[in-house]
This record gives sequence, structure tokens and C-alpha cells, in this order.
Amino acid sequence: MPLDSCQVLVKLDLELNKHVESVLVVFNVPTCAMAQTATTPASSPPAMPAKNKVRKTEVNNIREWWADVMRRKDDDHKASHSNIVNQWLHFLSSSVFIYCYAILLKDPVTATVYGLLSLIGRQMGHAIFEPPCHDEEELLLGFTTQAKLGVLMTYALTPVLYFGIMFAGLSKVVPWDWPISILGQTSSFDLSPSFTAIADMWLFLGFFFVFGHSFGLIKEYDFVTSMTWLVKFFTDPFTDLPVYYPALWKVFTAKDDWKQMNLIAHIKGEGKHESRKEKLARANKKEH
Repeated sequence: MPLDSCQVLVKLDLELNKHVESVLVVFNVPTCAMAQTATTPASSPPAMPAKNKVRKTEVNNIREWWADVMRRKDDDHKASHSNIVNQWLHFLSSSVFIYCYAILLKDPVTATVYGLLSLIGRQMGHAIFEPPCHDEEELLLGFTTQAKLGVLMTYALTPVLYFGIMFAGLSKVVPWDWPISILGQTSSFDLSPSFTAIADMWLFLGFFFVFGHSFGLIKEYDFVTSMTWLVKFFTDPFTDLPVYYPALWKVFTAKDDWKQMNLIAHIKGEGKHESRKEKLARANKKEH
């Protein structure tokens, strides 16, 4: 039976591959690349390298977007919430945060103080008890444990900044009290004006860190991805409760989890075996 042109080309290509492979074997050259070339269609374009970024939010409707928010919550839980003590502290802090949400507009100073104390307990759960997991955290949209420690350090230095402003006579120049002025001045605490002013600055820092990070995500990714993280951040206290409530009784039997002291390891960044660019490239390659 006569061969058409396509069959002739295929037959010639197979014969050529056999001869080339024989030559490669003689010179002890691996033939896996040759086999891959022979099985790849000629019309297929070369694979482009993945972009070195965390996975963006790419959805078509609100239901898919909320599903992506929940997936990121699950990724966050698996990456840095394995320790029972950390889960227990998250349950307690989330309960306090929900109370702070309820009183923020009515009593912003009290909400700020309670929220900051809750934040300290929450992040100490990460920094002290949770094993180093920087590689996993840097593939998420939020703050890493090292970044969270930096945030807490900034809060700790706020009183020093306030008294420095007062000492320099700049209290009338620096508008540090605008968040409380907008939300109101009522407070259940009978505190000194200095402490109230420091609480003002803490509230301003909270707005700065949260919305500043959101703006950074818009620049690096897009608006939808930024809103994914922002909504995840504000809804975490509500979704943490059903996930971490078993820690309320498991924490008393998990003796080994209490013994973990990883603060120095987190500060040093132990567990970082790759650069951020390398780990993002690896994660994107796995997805593709």
C-alpha cells in the first residue's frame, strides 16, 4: 500500500531517532531528553517559566472567591498552626477579637487595649510554641512569624515614640489622635491622658499595618487578591473558633507541645532552606 506524505515523515522521524539514540548511547549520553523530544508534538510551544509569585486569586463569581478565601484559611492552618498550645491561644485571642469588633465604634480605646493584649498572646503562640515554618508561611499572602514579631516590636516602641514627641514639643504638630477623634473618645478605662494618647497611636498602627499590607498586595498582585487576604484577616476570629475549640481540653494533655520553645529559632529564621524566589518558583512549578 503506498504511503502518504505524513506516514513517510513519521517513519523517517522514527528511523532518525533510533540512529541518534544509538550514537548517544555510544558516547554515554542520557537519552531521556531525546525521548521527551520525540514524544512532544511539533506544534506545542515551549513551556514558559512560572512567575515567581504566590498564587493569585482567579475566580469568576462570589462563590468561587469565598471558596478561595476558605482554601487560604486552610493553607494557613496547615502551615503554622500545628501546636495545640498555639491553637488554644488562637481560640482565646479570637474570642477577645470578636468582642473588640463589637465595641470598637463605641469604645475604641478599650477595644485597642484588649485587641493588643490578644494580639500579643496570639503571636507568642506562633513565636514560642509553633515550630519554625518560614518556608510554608512565605508562600501565603499574610505576615510571616518574623514579620509579626517586628509588628509587636513596633507596638512596644510606641510609648518611646510618644514620649519623644512630647519631649521635643511636637505634640501639637503630629496628629497622632485622629483615629480616636473619628471613632469617639469614650472609654471604660479611667486612664491618664498619656496612656489614652498611646492607645491612639496603637490604633493608628493597626490601621497602617493592615491596610498598608493590603495596598502592597494590590501593587504586587491585584485588587481581588488583596481583598481575599483582607477578608480572610478580618474573618479569621470567627472561623478560628470552630476549628480550634478542641484545643480547650487537649491543651491540658499535650505536655510535649508545652515544652517547645522556638522563639530564638524564629528570630534567626531557621527552617529557611531556600530563598523566597526559589521556594515560590518551586511552588508554582508544582501547581503547573
